[in-house]
Amino acid sequence: ACNFHPSVAGDYGSTGCAPDGWDKDQALYCWIEDNAANLDVGVVRVLGCKKTSDGPQTIHYDVLAWEIPKWRGRVVVFGIRGYQKIGSYAFRCRINDSGAYSNGSNAMGSGYQTASVLATVSDTCSSLSFIVELSGDSGAVYYFAKPRANLGTTLEDWWPTPGLLIPRVMVQVPAFCGAPGE
Repeated sequence: ACNFHPSVAGDYGSTGCAPDGWDKDQALYCWIEDNAANLDVGVVRVLGCKKTSDGPQTIHYDVLAWEIPKWRGRVVVFGIRGYQKIGSYAFRCRINDSGAYSNGSNAMGSGYQTASVLATVSDTCSSLSFIVELSGDSGAVYYFAKPRANLGTTLEDWWPTPGLLIPRVMVQVPAFCGAPGE
């Protein structure tokens, strides 16, 4: 059995599902955004989110059970590019390792910002989630692009698929992706 999340424009409503295998708080509005005014450099679409409450709301990607052994005992970094277009609060990245949370710093400012968090996944990890926490008031609007989960301590300046919102295990990053002659 598998979950199918179609990648189409429009609000995902109160299903708890978001595009590309991500999940969200049921009350959080999420949609695929392709308006050029809201895109980050080098992408063809982003995830739009509108908060519906004053407390924190989240989007998260749960690593599939068969992929968890790739992460166990390893230092990982998770990051995402985000832009809070309406509102004055921040967002941050978190990693949930079987109930033990690692929290990144709040990202705030104008335009797209990179938020990230670093953690060592436990050797006994049984569940692993990459989380983006939105801290703004109700009505705050955010756009997110280029989620990245790497083994190691750095988010390389290489984003594999500009239209896909799935974090991937990146063990080896090519020096020149898509360079002429490849």
